[in-house]
Amino acid sequence: SSPTSSEDVDNGGKCTARLSQLFNNPKFSDITLVVGRKRFFAHKLLLANASDVFEQMLTSEHWLDSVQRELVLQEPDDCIPVFADFLRYIYSGQISLSSDTVLGLLVLADKYNVPDLKDCCCSYMGGHLVGPPDVTKAVTWYQYALACNSQQLQNACLNYIVLNMDKVIQSPDWVYLDQENLICLLQRSDLVIESEYTLLQAVVCWLTEDLRLHQLTDNLRATLPFIRFPMILPEHLSEFEESEFEKAYHKFFAPYLLAAYRYHALSVKGKKNHTASVPSHQFMYRNYTDDNYSIHVDV
Repeated sequence: SSPTSSEDVDNGGKCTARLSQLFNNPKFSDITLVVGRKRFFAHKLLLANASDVFEQMLTSEHWLDSVQRELVLQEPDDCIPVFADFLRYIYSGQISLSSDTVLGLLVLADKYNVPDLKDCCCSYMGGHLVGPPDVTKAVTWYQYALACNSQQLQNACLNYIVLNMDKVIQSPDWVYLDQENLICLLQRSDLVIESEYTLLQAVVCWLTEDLRLHQLTDNLRATLPFIRFPMILPEHLSEFEESEFEKAYHKFFAPYLLAAYRYHALSVKGKKNHTASVPSHQFMYRNYTDDNYSIHVDV
């Protein structure tokens, strides 16, 4: 007898195409999802297969939702416009990502535990951090990476922020950095930034953002110890003293400005002795790009 021959057939693409046709299709639909003002025909089997969160919601006897024909989902405002894309991904495995939509999709992927979509979003974000100041969303993405415990995205965002502080402090989301993360940045000596004065001005913008004005004095006390005032040039210290903000909160700045002026009044030898006797991050340079912090050598 002749040996039995076998042949592998892969029609997975056609199978996926057929499943994708069920997206928002009343055919065989056994659950309706309500998100904002939109309603989506859905299928419990596909939802539960893609997400263990949906599985619990739709099949567990402990969830009232499991016996309902209609499920109202409460989603953040940024997620509502992209929920259709998220749901289509569950049916088709395909999605289009952009800087405007990726965070909302990541929030949904994290909430409903769709790990493959979460990985795709994090990978996209890590590869699209570079951009002009008015476009980059490194701060927002970094803070969400911390919240959803995505170590790879955290590292990518933090590395970008540290190496591009001049861009980051000009971005719209700079002022939405929370206090804890701001202080973590201010503690770093590897920040690449024009000057300490530039960093001080950025912190003032952060302090005076409308959303946190009610906590201004508390935030001043928390952040000022991490500004390296001795690293600010005397002419910039003087300029800052003339600002309306410094005059309004002079009692907070006075001891730091005095210490900075005293440091600049010392000789080179005196500065060495002073910093040796009073070890402090205050006297450590960051990676300043201003020429005043450079060494000029004539050859």
